[in-house]
Amino acid sequence: MSSIETQAAKQLSQQDDAIYKLMPSPAVRGGPFRIPRPLSVDLSPSSKVAASPLPMGPPPPNACDLQQVPQLLPRSTPEVVTPTATPVMAPPMGPPPVFTLQSSVLSKYNVREEGDPIKRLIREGVEFKDDRKQLKLLLRKRKSGNFESMSRDSLSSSAEEDSADDEDTKDEALYDDARLIHPANEPNVNVAMDKLNARFHKNMTSEQVEQQCAREDIGSIVPTMTLLDGYCGPHFPARDGPRLTREQLLPATPCVSIQTPDQALGPKLKKFCTSYPITVVRNICQVLEIDLGLFSTKMLAQSNPEHPIEVRTQFQQSCEENWDADKARQVWRCESHRSHTTVSRYAQYQAGTFVESLKGELKEHEDLKITASSPNSGATPEHLSDSDSNSGFGPSGAPKQKRQKRTSSFKTIKFGTNLDLSDRKKWAAQLKELEKLPAFTRVVDEANMLSHVGHTILGMNTVQLYMKVPGSRTPGHQENNNFCSVNINIGPGDCEWFGVDDAYWGDIHALCEKNGTSYLFGSWWPLQDDLIAANIPVYRFTQKPGDMVFVNAGCVHWVQASGWCNNIAWNIGPFNYDQFRLGVERYEWNKMQGFKSIVPMLHLAWNLARNVQFVNLKQADKAELNKLTDGNESLMNKVLQLQDLGDKATENDRQRRIRNVQPVDERMFDIMRTCLMRSLRSVERQRRFVRRLGKDIIFHGRNDDEVTYYCNTCDVEVFNVLFVKEIDKKHMVHCIECALKLNKTLKNVVVLEEFTHEELQQVYDKFVLKKISDLPEA
Repeated sequence: MSSIETQAAKQLSQQDDAIYKLMPSPAVRGGPFRIPRPLSVDLSPSSKVAASPLPMGPPPPNACDLQQVPQLLPRSTPEVVTPTATPVMAPPMGPPPVFTLQSSVLSKYNVREEGDPIKRLIREGVEFKDDRKQLKLLLRKRKSGNFESMSRDSLSSSAEEDSADDEDTKDEALYDDARLIHPANEPNVNVAMDKLNARFHKNMTSEQVEQQCAREDIGSIVPTMTLLDGYCGPHFPARDGPRLTREQLLPATPCVSIQTPDQALGPKLKKFCTSYPITVVRNICQVLEIDLGLFSTKMLAQSNPEHPIEVRTQFQQSCEENWDADKARQVWRCESHRSHTTVSRYAQYQAGTFVESLKGELKEHEDLKITASSPNSGATPEHLSDSDSNSGFGPSGAPKQKRQKRTSSFKTIKFGTNLDLSDRKKWAAQLKELEKLPAFTRVVDEANMLSHVGHTILGMNTVQLYMKVPGSRTPGHQENNNFCSVNINIGPGDCEWFGVDDAYWGDIHALCEKNGTSYLFGSWWPLQDDLIAANIPVYRFTQKPGDMVFVNAGCVHWVQASGWCNNIAWNIGPFNYDQFRLGVERYEWNKMQGFKSIVPMLHLAWNLARNVQFVNLKQADKAELNKLTDGNESLMNKVLQLQDLGDKATENDRQRRIRNVQPVDERMFDIMRTCLMRSLRSVERQRRFVRRLGKDIIFHGRNDDEVTYYCNTCDVEVFNVLFVKEIDKKHMVHCIECALKLNKTLKNVVVLEEFTHEELQQVYDKFVLKKISDLPEA
């Protein structure tokens, strides 16, 4: 350790903090973490070892010691360069505070108020990094009667004797009693985080953010990561207005029929789709000559018959009804059981049910002929009722009462879902065909925010396929983090869709709670009568083969297959304010509810700041903007190039940034800039908090395609500062809150850092809203 680092460590060690205010988090298992390998292996590009995944194993000895840092694998170079001008340790936060001892410790160990060596040494400052270890030593000396030897000069010689007692021993209770109280934890001292956070704003530079963090004292408050200061959950407005009419409760679904390729690929279609909660685009696949036969059951079974697919076992019901397991009353809760099979086996089931249905129709047709020749042929069939009507209103326009008469067959059916098409080698023909779609709907595109996450999110920035029989249901939901989605019906059957504007999701949330199911964690099917009674308008339409459904950000929707069909779907993230705002709000609400956010909004925001140049939409006309975006490099071409290079791809090939200019309004830029500032502030606070505990932060690095880490306990996204602890011989990542719950001093926890301090500052300072004149020509 350099002299600068040693001096900084000594100053920071005086600012210990042992009492933490932790927020409760539900226990949800996360994923393992891999400790980096030693540098003794061959890291040349031609080496097979360098390309292999990092091995699982125990952390190196003394992993928290900065002297051991050179044996850890950096992100881009095998040599760790020790900074000379800028110290590794963070600067001290002003003058060291005066610590006091807990009253219980004072009385237990007979610490005198005046002239006591322990009190004197605490006031004067200590030489050891761990204040608790020193205080433990002092109290042990007092207990043994060696009171006079407690001087500053005797501490260094005694420290070596105490080093053998690092393990849990019978003196651990003494160790726990020896807790220093930070001034912020004293009575009548309150830390108003709202006032501290109010001193930060989006126009601050990274240096100003760091300086403000150095001036503040958050006391015992754990510096958690947040994108919205003071967020207390969504606000659901009261519905006190007049009752909606029949036409308002069943509005016509926005629909556009494509006639020419120019209509499909022009900017007007994107504007139309992003202006409504949900949109049907008809005839687009035929106009763009997209071969949907590549996604047929026959082609899938021939291409990859053993590919796994998830199966949901459900009861076949009318789309207006949802009965409980006893088939006694209608409920919101959906019943289904999950299993797995292969594409070939489900293809056999799907084809078998179709043949069986044809036989049943032929038999029913023969029975009708016999019935027609009987004397009572004019009677009304008993199985028909007014519940077969699509309308939820009576003759007067008032909502009908909920009927308990069953019209569903309750036949057991199997729904093949979540067939992953992400492997470009297995599904090359299918994925290539989808590149014919308009740019704003493509799976991979430079104008799609989800293409900048940096890694695969199955079903979101990759394609998933659904194999259906009549009655297969996708329960009600909003897309992960409220991102938009695209769904294409392959056919040959139809699908029945229901959609509700994002403005009413709070009302549906309340109905879920009223009907005994969870909006986030549960599986539910809204009853039409309940929605009408609650004055909630519902879009309802039929998706024909070849139709594309565009689900806008936050739209609540549920789907049921009317016939035998396949569907393909994925998510997209257009560069607009509403999309990013809804994503961030759902991200924070998910944390409050203990629900995992599939989209890592922190990593996404920083990757967008690295990869995209934002241009002010108001300062350019349409011709200039089209010229700018036309000059963008294709992100898909880069993906295909890296795929072709394979293991031969160099680090420069992977890290090369393509030209990507995106016109956005000021609100989109402002919310992104604010999120970057708040996350940078949280990172700086966490760095200082950790070093106050005497812990070293080891640089670990991060590859461009590395997955995002989530807390092993609460499933919260962990950004930049990783708290790694070995559990059951696996190294698991935790957030700072859950790491402190494991041990309040972070004992046996390795603290790693993904990005350097300078790298984050550089990205943050370079993220500005540019003018047209600021950009180089394409």
